[in-house]
Amino acid sequence: MATSVHRARHRHWQHGRGVFVRIKNITTLIQSLPFGTWAIPAFNVFNMEFAQAVVGAAQDERSPVILMLGDPILSFCGVDMLIDICESVIAGATVPVCIALDHGKTEAHLIRCVEREAAIMYDGSDHEFEANMSETRRWLDIAHQHGLSLEAELGSFGAEFDDLASPESRMTTPEDCARFISAVPVDLLAVGVGNYHGKYKGEPEIDVARLREIAAAVPTTPLVLHGASGIPADTIHQCLDAGVKKVNFGYDLKFAFADALRRELGRDPMPTQPPAFLAPARDAVRQVARDRIRDVSSNGLID
Repeated sequence: MATSVHRARHRHWQHGRGVFVRIKNITTLIQSLPFGTWAIPAFNVFNMEFAQAVVGAAQDERSPVILMLGDPILSFCGVDMLIDICESVIAGATVPVCIALDHGKTEAHLIRCVEREAAIMYDGSDHEFEANMSETRRWLDIAHQHGLSLEAELGSFGAEFDDLASPESRMTTPEDCARFISAVPVDLLAVGVGNYHGKYKGEPEIDVARLREIAAAVPTTPLVLHGASGIPADTIHQCLDAGVKKVNFGYDLKFAFADALRRELGRDPMPTQPPAFLAPARDAVRQVARDRIRDVSSNGLID
């Protein structure tokens, strides 16, 4: 990577005096936690209020947590601004918190997140299989050179399956996973098993049997479930049993934030002091995050 890596903000995970320093490797975090059927919750954050809500929920529930930064919000506000906000919120946290790039596709965002020591998800799902492997290998090498974990994606879950001509064709296969991991041993693997981002149309149809087959094909690779907002808790628990170790949530939190804002700004007279409508929206996100933490059974993992 033809760029110098910023070292002044070096972070690693260490516990001292009740404060967890920001971590940068999700694999290290997973391996450090007690054996059991749980997953680390990962939440998309967009601003200070989201970061405060998610970290606050993790503290309430004594859970590790991942703050995910997506390509669209990074294009909106910039990598440094959002990471600076997250680092400020994390300071003094008494649970382990990781900042991670979610669905990284933009080269500049990937490079800057590496420089800022955020864990990386490289999303090569738009490429053909061989190209996905090649590009993922490139970013895996870069991430590991800097002590960062790397998540990859096989299959697709970026669109609503109801709108696809052949949902089955977009799902991940155990055979592809085995082939991919044997060539590119990534730290985490995101798979498509009927999950997708956004609001589900009707009851989500998660292929847990396929998930178990994938886990058997790559037994040493932690699996990631994206698009978990709207998936019932009992189905999530089945996914945990099948080998999922990271579960991503976004829509639930965004809806809670927007719904609370709409309610507060609809009052008569309409509040014009930002804390009057932002605080309730932040509180709504915090409660949803607490609920989702319990759904993945990570509550109480941290003393």
